[in-house]
Amino acid sequence: MTNTLELIQKKFVLRNGVVYSIYKNRPLKGGLDSLGYPTTSIDGVPYRIHRIVFALVHGYLPRYVDHIDRDKANNDISNLREVTNTENCRNTPLRPHSTTKVKGVGQNRSGSYYAYVNTPDGRRRKKATFSLEQATQDRKDLEYEYY
Repeated sequence: MTNTLELIQKKFVLRNGVVYSIYKNRPLKGGLDSLGYPTTSIDGVPYRIHRIVFALVHGYLPRYVDHIDRDKANNDISNLREVTNTENCRNTPLRPHSTTKVKGVGQNRSGSYYAYVNTPDGRRRKKATFSLEQATQDRKDLEYEYY
């Protein structure tokens, strides 16, 4: 059975930043998957186009490929990078159920706010404060310290 990289290299080519089908000699067409990523299928198996671009340029396919600007449709190679799962999770948007509307800032039942970051060694927090602005600054300080 052919591995994924060989299959991609056999079916596609990158011209001026656009993925072309070798057999049809036209730009790749596809749709969006359930998470909003441009996707195509190869022999009935779905593949995200940003992963195809990365593989064609770099000659290998890492486990995680990240969109630097978070735009799932921007598959320019300068916007794609190999990351670890932790780094990939760090570059996610704010969760829709966030009560503070600030990434990495939570609120206690008492109404105080706390800043946190997740590290490989566990969650790191700053002392709680009743100021959302202070907690937001604390989060920036934690990012600087741990990331």
